[in-house]
Amino acid sequence: MVACGFGTAYEALCRVDVSGRDRVLVTGLGPVGCAVGLLAGAMGSPLVVGTDPSPERRALALELGAVDHAVAGSDEELDALLPGPGGGGAEVAVDCSGNGRGQLTALRHTRRWGRAALVGEGGQLTVDVSEVLIHRQLTVHGSWVTSTGG
Repeated sequence: MVACGFGTAYEALCRVDVSGRDRVLVTGLGPVGCAVGLLAGAMGSPLVVGTDPSPERRALALELGAVDHAVAGSDEELDALLPGPGGGGAEVAVDCSGNGRGQLTALRHTRRWGRAALVGEGGQLTVDVSEVLIHRQLTVHGSWVTSTGG
């Protein structure tokens, strides 16, 4: 649980330097996604929003207190929960889904100048680099498990 779950979540949150100034979006609410939500809250995030297509995973994430809101992940739902200038979005997004659609949701709902980490293994990600990454000036980290030192 520590190395593959919470360790992976912690390393990703350290890479994106999450703090009390950051709203966090988590895509994929399995064990790692719930760990991201719990740790982001403990690191000061005032709002953690989670997405997952599974109603059972959304319900469990809410019950555990891992997220403040859990939605299926439509653009409308996320835009309502993460409003802001320049199209809104979270200051930090972490994809734990390992699914190209979830990864793209995380990137598309990271606000301008925001930071994202991709930790979910697998999936094929197709993205309009200019629109989603370059013009919005996102910082994207790949993060894989945790180090022995960490």
